[in-house]
Amino acid sequence: MRIAKEKDGLVVTFERPIAEWLSEILESLVRRYGVESARLDPRTAEAWYWPKGMESAGGGRASEREEMLRQSLALRGERIPLLRKWIAALGAPRDPVELSVSSAETGAFLACLNDHRLALAARHGWMDAPLEHALEKVADGTKRIALAEIHFLGAILDGLLEAL
Repeated sequence: MRIAKEKDGLVVTFERPIAEWLSEILESLVRRYGVESARLDPRTAEAWYWPKGMESAGGGRASEREEMLRQSLALRGERIPLLRKWIAALGAPRDPVELSVSSAETGAFLACLNDHRLALAARHGWMDAPLEHALEKVADGTKRIALAEIHFLGAILDGLLEAL
């Protein structure tokens, strides 16, 4: 992976297999974004919409919590066209694959990658645990794959933030 800062954003270059992996991750976000929190896997809903945080931020009033949840759902839903754009770019028939993320899109791209990391961490019970586990020390294959995705996306996030 290579990240270059350009006039209007960043260009991230991936080898084809890595681009395909990232594309699959973004496709999974398209499927989950815009879905009512009650229809999401409960751990993902908790990570993305943190009811306890909304309760404290909304002062405990149900109407304010509902409005905050509605806004959060809408924000994720608004990212779907961007996700589809990035998926299309990652599917380009070349190797390496270049993904351009404009300055205006960078925040959304970072948030999407982080949402997937949060969902994985929540699903596997790692929300309050450090995620620096060595992959070879995780016995369960599903958890090992999830941890690899978390590390992969963390590397992309670190690279993007460093490039900014």
